[in-house]
Amino acid sequence: MKRILYLGRFQPPHKDHLKTIKLAEKRFDSEVLPVVFTYELKGEHLPFYDCPFSFEEIKRMFSALQIEPYKFSFDLENYHKHFYPSNVYKRRRELLSLGTNVITRDYKELPLMKILGLHPLYLPFADNEKIIRSSVIRELIYEGRREEAASYVPYTCRDVFKEIVKRKDFDSIKNLGVRIGAFKFPKPII
Repeated sequence: MKRILYLGRFQPPHKDHLKTIKLAEKRFDSEVLPVVFTYELKGEHLPFYDCPFSFEEIKRMFSALQIEPYKFSFDLENYHKHFYPSNVYKRRRELLSLGTNVITRDYKELPLMKILGLHPLYLPFADNEKIIRSSVIRELIYEGRREEAASYVPYTCRDVFKEIVKRKDFDSIKNLGVRIGAFKFPKPII
């Protein structure tokens, strides 16, 4: 089978992620490889407000779905100095070694993927389709509404999700207050 990449932070993996993977596998007769963007500072995982789950935790959730993800990590000496998009651009050789076909359901990502030398396969949401956002799930967790947050996670990995959330100190992560923010990819050199 061919391989298609699915880039994202998967914070956490939710029902739309699984739906997209299954849809892409069926439509393109391909295996989908989730490429999980992670962030590290001198080898230590950064508990960003927007990225509270470690790769190991994300991997456990994907494993419950019988999916094996790939870790695409950024080792940042200084978060503000080494801006995220330029790091992706510099490391695109690693991405391209995994494959060039990549799925997205977000129209805004299409030009960015082309800049990285990837071949985007667009799977738009239907007009009446309710879209799940990982940011909503994280906010529910930070507000202490864990059962409601778990309802957005696929049933087969819900127990793993609940166990991870139960033992994790989200108050410390929330108080850290480091948000990833809005990124812009570098313009291609013509």
